Amino acid sequence: MAKTINDNQQQMKNWQDQKFGMFIHWGLFSQPDIGCWSMFCSAMDIDEYAKRADKFNPVKFNADEWVKIAQDAGMKYMVLTAKHHDGFSIWDSKYCLNDHTSMNCPAKRDFIKEYTDACHKAGMLTGLYYSPLDWRFPGFFFPRMYKTNANALREQTHKQLEELTTNYGKIDFMWYDGGEDYWLGHGFHMHKFGRPADFKTNPQVKDFWDMEKLDKMVRTNQPGIICNNRIGDKTYGDYFAPEKVIGEFNVDEPWETCDTMTNTWEHNPNSKIRSFRNCIHLLAKVVCNGGNLLLNIGPRPDGSFEENEIARLKEIGAWLKKYGESIYGTRGGPIKMDQRGGTVHNGNVMYLHVLDWSDDEMIIPAKGNPEITCLNGIELNVRKQGEYLAISVPFENRQEVDTVIKCTYSEDVMKVFGGIVDYDDICAKSVYKDDSVIVEQL
Repeated sequence: MAKTINDNQQQMKNWQDQKFGMFIHWGLFSQPDIGCWSMFCSAMDIDEYAKRADKFNPVKFNADEWVKIAQDAGMKYMVLTAKHHDGFSIWDSKYCLNDHTSMNCPAKRDFIKEYTDACHKAGMLTGLYYSPLDWRFPGFFFPRMYKTNANALREQTHKQLEELTTNYGKIDFMWYDGGEDYWLGHGFHMHKFGRPADFKTNPQVKDFWDMEKLDKMVRTNQPGIICNNRIGDKTYGDYFAPEKVIGEFNVDEPWETCDTMTNTWEHNPNSKIRSFRNCIHLLAKVVCNGGNLLLNIGPRPDGSFEENEIARLKEIGAWLKKYGESIYGTRGGPIKMDQRGGTVHNGNVMYLHVLDWSDDEMIIPAKGNPEITCLNGIELNVRKQGEYLAISVPFENRQEVDTVIKCTYSEDVMKVFGGIVDYDDICAKSVYKDDSVIVEQL
């Protein structure tokens, strides 16, 4: 539970209902031959990097189109990179070191205003990504040796977050990245000759960001705002955010997986795009495991989207129009499964997502006498097997992407099941004897 000054539990429940959001990595780093980690990984001179702003003029940026693309994909919220680790700020910031902003380049535009205005107009839940760290500050790497500079970095963070939470109307989410105290110097402590074993629990400077003050300011300016936990000692966030992995099954804590449509966060025209099947499997597994999915798109430098990414997003949106009831508003479980699929529930309905028919039948407890149907309208075969029901679909009717089976009970699913059950345990217990004939485990 976050050390929060206001109650945002209703907002948290609403966010968990949305399930699917669009992450957008876009900024100065979207230009050709550089990426969002180029300054650091290439040891690029910060003054040379700053000159890249002289060419930043995304004439095809259209925030309304961005929001429409997200909506067509069935996405219910958006998060845009306001400032990444390179320090370039895509809004009219008065507190950015060396005025390294989108207002001081050929664009001369406040992209955060255009983006938030478009989200608000369309009724889209609005999120901002913000990186507290900034590679242009030596104090980030050596916070004690360059204490004055480190303090200036902290001041920039507080002032910029104040701008973002006061100048752009309702902000539903603040998505921090790289703000954990142990991220100082990226975990490396040069005065201790590398990365100490205890770098996460014993950072160079504890409470570097003055989190109580920072969190209070953000939540005062935006009552009910939802923040992830990638900042400070990670106790001020409302949820945790695994990156590029499907989070483990967890229905006790709110979480969100962030992942990419291609193999990079920023725009790369040569990146391989995820298949439609892979996208649906990613979404289904995350939701069945209890989380939300924030899927990243990297627009071109000019602000437009790659056509193949738009096409893939439309495919996802079309699938969600048909099967969205098994995603939106649900919670993970009650049956915990492996890569074969997963389950979600909503009130008195359980949805079984079958992603892999390596077994010809899927087994569920024979509780509550459910009505069982398939969302694609085809007929199912259901047989009683002791205390379990074995469900099968004719081979020719199995969905290549995801066969969604709907089980409707007369009362709340979790009351019927009495808690979370493990699919492997169900399979192990489903072997029974009938007239002295052993029925093989499925």
